[in-house]
Amino acid sequence: MRAFLVATLVGLIVAVSGPAAIALPPLPTQVIIDSIGDFDCFGHGVPLVPRDPQSPCGTLPGPPIQEIDDSLDTDVTVSCPAPSALTFTHTYTLPAGATILGAVYLMNLGGIEKANFNTTLLLGAIPLPLPETGALGTALIALPLIPPATSILENGQLVVRLNRGSSRGGCDDVFVDFSQLIILLSAP
Repeated sequence: MRAFLVATLVGLIVAVSGPAAIALPPLPTQVIIDSIGDFDCFGHGVPLVPRDPQSPCGTLPGPPIQEIDDSLDTDVTVSCPAPSALTFTHTYTLPAGATILGAVYLMNLGGIEKANFNTTLLLGAIPLPLPETGALGTALIALPLIPPATSILENGQLVVRLNRGSSRGGCDDVFVDFSQLIILLSAP
């Protein structure tokens, strides 16, 4: 699994950076993975064959099912009058002298109704676009980060904030399956 993640991350870096990234000499690498929640399609179980890479869980048959071992604010519908924001703080230790080569941020979420509410997602201070999923629809957000955008990771903490939109006395009933940060480092 780790080799797959490294290969995927390197592929994303090359795809975003262009051919110049291929000319890099081989570097000893280290991968840091920080996960909040688990990929279980919001408690409904992962399909054997995902239908769509942008929405591997598709439309849920019902609301999320929170299990006793789920992280706070995962696999649960957050609706009015609950707090208007969900915050996921990724904390990790960067080895002294290591260089961040790239990273990927992933979040599996659902319940986003953009037509009715102004729900937003912030990765640090970077706003991320959210798709319209509908009340029980889901989407996998995947954001590759390459230098200089990786500078937001240098302090050992990344705060991700999902701000639920509201209008006319209602609010967006959102849910999150997991929030994950994968960082590729060159070894010191």
